[in-house]
Amino acid sequence: MKLVAGKASLPRAAPPAGVVEVTVCGESGAVPGPFCPRRRTVHVAERSAPREQCPWHRALAVDKRNGLLAGPGCPAAFVEQRPFQVLPAEYAGWQKDHPERSPPSRWSPLCPARGAVAGAVVITWPRDGDVFLVEPGYDLRTQSLRLAAAVEPRQPKLIWTLDGRPIASAGWPYEVDWPLAPGRHVLQAAAAGSRSDPVQFEVR
Repeated sequence: MKLVAGKASLPRAAPPAGVVEVTVCGESGAVPGPFCPRRRTVHVAERSAPREQCPWHRALAVDKRNGLLAGPGCPAAFVEQRPFQVLPAEYAGWQKDHPERSPPSRWSPLCPARGAVAGAVVITWPRDGDVFLVEPGYDLRTQSLRLAAAVEPRQPKLIWTLDGRPIASAGWPYEVDWPLAPGRHVLQAAAAGSRSDPVQFEVR
């Protein structure tokens, strides 16, 4: 018998035959995965010991530009694996009231589940709310911002509009370099009668 802090520590009893000690996810009861926030040790009948990894806590591919689900065709530069709590349908009411770890429910329009969005014009760069800084000590005329858009189906020409005025037209891949101009700006792109959502950004 071992003494711990002046008290007798009883030897730990082995589980009975047919019972095993296992570590499980503290919420799902399954084999814990790398994203399970809590784990606990339990004794269970060997025949009913969990075999599958926890399906409740896992990483999902997210489009970093908007936090929505990223489709398989999304460029790797825009994809981030983020952990979420993906609960069964019977917990939908509870998860609605606790959204902090809930996964996004919509596909990113920039990287949908199956290719691009048909009939859509989407500005992929810059992103809404971006702020760009003019590099001090360099001629402003040498500093520019690359504008990029996705169009599905592909069209022969796209028109770029900044602050309500057309600034450039471009064929596929629809990219143009815009000379930086300090201020707050609203950018849009249009092709074949479809127009993108406006993107607001700032140059300081």
